[in-house]
Amino acid sequence: MKKIAKKVDYLLRRWVEEHRQQRLSAKNNRVEVDFLHVMLSVIDDGQFSGRDPDTVIKATCLNLILASYDTTAITLTWALSLLLNNRHALKKSQAGMEIHVGKHRQVDGSDIKNLVYLQAIVKETLRLYPPGPLSVPHEAIEDCTVAGFHIQAGTRLLVNLWKLHRDPRV
Repeated sequence: MKKIAKKVDYLLRRWVEEHRQQRLSAKNNRVEVDFLHVMLSVIDDGQFSGRDPDTVIKATCLNLILASYDTTAITLTWALSLLLNNRHALKKSQAGMEIHVGKHRQVDGSDIKNLVYLQAIVKETLRLYPPGPLSVPHEAIEDCTVAGFHIQAGTRLLVNLWKLHRDPRV
């Protein structure tokens, strides 16, 4: 783990250094703006007061990479589990792929619009097993009532998506 951590740190440090160099060499030219460029801009503009901005940038990038990997892996695992436990849905999905894609090539991103049943499987998987069971925090901008509870303006709410998605009234 220590070896891998050093390699990941080295890779992220190089990304930050490369982006710094691109920003310096492209002061007068248009440079492609991505997430690292935005983070470096925040630091350059003095909007960040932390001790070690590079560590913050590397940690943020690593969190984003791991979060996207983890949620995708979780969703795929649940989708496969649901399909294996519902063979009729698996066969129907396979039939749709054979019609729209064929057996002699892999599914391409441009095929997805034609694979309506596969889209439904993904949506149902996300409904039943959302990778993040709680929504991102929402803040009430004015006093309101939610499920019979008085919520004051400025209160932050986290919605239990897992419960909401399984409520037949919704």
